[in-house]
Amino acid sequence: MRYLIARVPFAELYKHTAFLSNSTDRTEFPKYLKLGFIKLYGPDSRMNNLTIDQFSMADMFYYSWCKTRNNKELNRLVSILYLPKGKVFSRKELDHSIYVRLMPRDKKLSVVLAYIGSRQLLIQRFTHVFKNSSGSGKNTYNSFDKIVFNMARSENQPFGPLSNTKEANLYDFMNILDDELADQKEFTRNNE
Repeated sequence: MRYLIARVPFAELYKHTAFLSNSTDRTEFPKYLKLGFIKLYGPDSRMNNLTIDQFSMADMFYYSWCKTRNNKELNRLVSILYLPKGKVFSRKELDHSIYVRLMPRDKKLSVVLAYIGSRQLLIQRFTHVFKNSSGSGKNTYNSFDKIVFNMARSENQPFGPLSNTKEANLYDFMNILDDELADQKEFTRNNE
């Protein structure tokens, strides 16, 4: 590393590492995080297997981490995304988070990079849901919990009662929400 830094100007090195600060297209999460004999398994690529409840909590902790860069928020985010084998996400059962605290920070940051890339894909795909978001987590934050609650108590209830709505697949939920917001926008435009 010293040899490289001594012989190559920083401007030239920056050209080859600019993708680290400009591009966030990583969507493949590490398959598992390991600490001793403990393995915690992560989400599928692009968060395809997340529920809206799990995403809502992860997004809240991601936003908090972006604001503070606090290790506690980072640990919470990873604890939401990574679960013991065979476990289904539950807000009440996060006992495995004690292991996440002890894991190396670089492993947790690789999870954040995959989360950012996956979230960026969501922002690009569901433009009505994320219309005011830059994807950086720096804007004012609106929790998805309230949206989930409102969808569960709406007249048509596409996923059923609240418990079923919370268990809805992230992409299914976002598709319906994006369509409803687009219809609402069109209805407002037509009635003005």
